[in-house]
Amino acid sequence: MSSDHTPVILNIYKQAMFPKPLPNIYNKHTNWDQYREFIRSNIDLNISLKTNNEIEAGVEKFNSIVHMAATVSTPKNRKSKTKQKEYSRNIIAKDIERRKLRGEWHKTRYPSDKSQLNRATKELKDMIKEHENRCVQSHLCQLTSQKDTNHSLWRATKNLKQPKDHIPPLRKLDRSWARTDVEKTTAFAVHLEKVCTPLPCSDPDNDDDIANYLQSPNQVCPPLKAVSPKEISREVKCLSPNKVPGYDLLDSVLLSNLPRSGIIYLVTLFNSSIRLSHYPGQWKIAQVVMILKPGKQLEEVSSYRPISLPPLVGKFFEKVILNRMQSHLNAILPGHQFGFRQRHGTIEQVHRLTDTIGYTLENKKYCSAVFLDISQAFDRVWHDGLLFKIKKQLPHSFYFLLKSYLNKRCYEVKLNNTTSDLFEIRSGVPQGSILGPILYLIFTADISVDDKTFIATYADDTAIMSVNANPTIASAHLQKHIDEI
Repeated sequence: MSSDHTPVILNIYKQAMFPKPLPNIYNKHTNWDQYREFIRSNIDLNISLKTNNEIEAGVEKFNSIVHMAATVSTPKNRKSKTKQKEYSRNIIAKDIERRKLRGEWHKTRYPSDKSQLNRATKELKDMIKEHENRCVQSHLCQLTSQKDTNHSLWRATKNLKQPKDHIPPLRKLDRSWARTDVEKTTAFAVHLEKVCTPLPCSDPDNDDDIANYLQSPNQVCPPLKAVSPKEISREVKCLSPNKVPGYDLLDSVLLSNLPRSGIIYLVTLFNSSIRLSHYPGQWKIAQVVMILKPGKQLEEVSSYRPISLPPLVGKFFEKVILNRMQSHLNAILPGHQFGFRQRHGTIEQVHRLTDTIGYTLENKKYCSAVFLDISQAFDRVWHDGLLFKIKKQLPHSFYFLLKSYLNKRCYEVKLNNTTSDLFEIRSGVPQGSILGPILYLIFTADISVDDKTFIATYADDTAIMSVNANPTIASAHLQKHIDEI
């Protein structure tokens, strides 16, 4: 282009595009007693769950009963009265004056009348803005910690009008443009499919050995502990009310209002899944929302970070599995790994690093350091290699259940009210899940360590330090450790 201006791409439609409201199967007028009574009357606790297909049908039946109960107990066509804003007499008088000036300008079309109208319009906008700011400041000043309202500053200000993020046309892999929501969701889904693809094989002989080991018979070991209603009730009470639901629209409000029969039904589903070592397919479908990374180009699909939203009921089952894995993790995970572990945090790991640096300064030695961050760490985990380590290090009662958990997982990308087709995830651990981070820690637990270096890891972030009075020797030890990794 001969001009130095940035080109602008516009989408112009002949008709007005009215966005459809997001589906919400309950509201503040929902009768929760009627909701619980409907579930008690329609749920069948004597359901047969002896095969994988029956478990899948049981999950579908549970979802439909909860949806129907919420729909029946929610009144329809009840319009909420919108509270009108109250303005001062000065603002009302200025608005009347502006209307009169606008009428005069429509009659005369004189430039002087137009100037007076513009001046009155600007004064009215300034007065309204000042009034709204004064109201917000007055509301914030009246907030107290004892008041039984939204006394938090964050809660009081989060409802203020915020600019809505807009995703412009995107570049596809073939460098053509994706303009509609359908094309954008497909472009994002195709990009994520490429990201969640296994890396090429580097050692076929090693792959054959792993495949043979995975097909070998399992050792006899005790079955996993059965799930109790008390355990599920405790997890339901710990749910955050702001949890975003997955594609099945079962959020924390619907699950926290389940009657005891609904809890027992979930317990029966979980115990049957553990007994058959089958993870239901509906709990393996994640809904992905794309968020722009700061400072990245708007038109590139790689500039957006995927936020995965799995079903909440599936996350309950993951927590059940994790509770039974906790007793075995301390023997598997190394002591230098502080990520996603109880009583381990970033502060404690930073203390270990600063302690080593302080020791080096006090003894007047040299400290060489390398900080590693693995690109697309969670998305590139090799499934067969992970299952190999699970079968090697965990009781074999976990193996088939975790294999079913990783196998044939799917995702769909959501943008506004549009969703893409389902795409299969062929590598990586599930993001946004309970078990995903723990499985990644198991996969990387055998990272190389060296007696002459200090290593600290937090999930996929790794820090390696080498301390010596000779800087050349310190760097040599550090390089040797990096080569081993």
